[in-house]
Amino acid sequence: MTAVFSDSRRQGWWRPVRGRPLRAVIIGAVCTVDLRDAAAGADDIMISGLCLVGELEILVPDGVPVETTGSAWFSSYEVDHGAVPAVPGVPAVRIHVPSLFGVVRVLRGR
Repeated sequence: MTAVFSDSRRQGWWRPVRGRPLRAVIIGAVCTVDLRDAAAGADDIMISGLCLVGELEILVPDGVPVETTGSAWFSSYEVDHGAVPAVPGVPAVRIHVPSLFGVVRVLRGR
């Protein structure tokens, strides 16, 4: 997904490509990745990319573990770990998106 001074959204039923990270490059834009209805399979979902002067919002269902790495320079990196504990055996969502003057946000639930 690439968004340059625009809006990009992936939502509804979709299947992440197995074994490859979803790449999100955000430059002065807003990008939303909705995993609540995605068909994950048995593999972890990996999201990598870069957020420059933009916003990346990742929507994750309750009970799915989330791991984040990535630096935030003059940015905000917000992760809602949820009120429901991670369900054992559920694939994790692994996020590595450095941000410069941007916002990376992980939200839970419906």
